[in-house]
Amino acid sequence: MTMDKGTFQTIPPPNLSGNATEIPQKKISVKWTSEINMGKNTTVKLYGLKNDAVEGDMDAYSWGESDADVQFRIIENTYGGNISEMIKAHLAFAGLGIGFQNLPYGYLMAGLNSKHLELGGNLFGGVAYNKAAYEGLYTYWDIPSFGLGPDCGSGDVNESRWILHTYYGASVFASIYFGGFAVVYGGSITWPWGLVDELSVTDHGFYDISFSFPYILSQNIGLAYTYKSYQGMVGVSQIVGEAFGGRTYSLNFKFSKYMNFL
Repeated sequence: MTMDKGTFQTIPPPNLSGNATEIPQKKISVKWTSEINMGKNTTVKLYGLKNDAVEGDMDAYSWGESDADVQFRIIENTYGGNISEMIKAHLAFAGLGIGFQNLPYGYLMAGLNSKHLELGGNLFGGVAYNKAAYEGLYTYWDIPSFGLGPDCGSGDVNESRWILHTYYGASVFASIYFGGFAVVYGGSITWPWGLVDELSVTDHGFYDISFSFPYILSQNIGLAYTYKSYQGMVGVSQIVGEAFGGRTYSLNFKFSKYMNFL
């Protein structure tokens, strides 16, 4: 499928910012978090995307490389939450978690957690349900089992639909904390349309798309306060991208509850 124009809705990646406080040794720590992200929904043009050349067996169904006019529609107003389970030995800790933001995601984490400093990272992936609108041209070339020749042709694409798809990425986090207060930083790289390499055409099935969706980069800086087993955090997030013509900003608010076992 050669895409002339497309707009693909995208949500911010999970904001997995670590603990921002010291966690106990040799115990299983469970952390519940709820989060609200508030910002202006923004449509961002993606520059430099090209439709691959199409080389059919007939000149009528062959095209050279062309520009793909594609945009991400970033939905900044989201609500989500997650639960993670961690264990710490000496300074090192590791854990896993599940969460929801649009739809479920999962993640693995590891890092170092000391009395006043934490460093670490996450690998995450999930599913999302987002709107997509796209226009272009599809081609087909089928060789039947019986007949005088191949069945070939092309058709226009003009679709607007909701699509269930995957996303995945990796993030890092760091925090410094004293007396309950913490300064927190996090950064991530995400492929928001993940492994999507084909799109549907009504009444004609699925066709390979002729480009790869780019990644986005997100960073967050925030302030946190921990009182006993409760923690609140407020931060500012920025999203840029591999092919972005701009950047977006949003506010986020988190509330967490810690529990320790064993």
